[in-house]
Amino acid sequence: MTNNNIFTRTTQLLAAFTVSLAFAGFSWAALEIKEKAYEVRAEQIIRWPLREGDSLVVQPCRGCEIQTLRVTGETEYATGPYRNRQSTNLSEILSLKSKIRSDTAHIILVFYNPDNLKVTSLILEADF
Repeated sequence: MTNNNIFTRTTQLLAAFTVSLAFAGFSWAALEIKEKAYEVRAEQIIRWPLREGDSLVVQPCRGCEIQTLRVTGETEYATGPYRNRQSTNLSEILSLKSKIRSDTAHIILVFYNPDNLKVTSLILEADF
């Protein structure tokens, strides 16, 4: 391969790479985060909401900042493992969470809107 061919091939590859970066940048700009989530255990929830409009206070990890989220009338509640999830309400979640023992396998999934910090879903996965 001559130097001219190598230069041409390199230029073509750089042009293709630049175009692909431009398209990747465009597609990333179009992405919008509508929901975030925490996967925590009961001891990481500092304050449980007692009613609609109350705050759910979470410490996502040791050393992480405490996050205050708000439950609303639109918040959905569920219990159980992924494939057998049952819709429920806040009072049932509170009742079940009080039965969690430290040796019990459990996860609490908290989905929320990052723009207004409203909880969209609260899911308690536990083996009772």
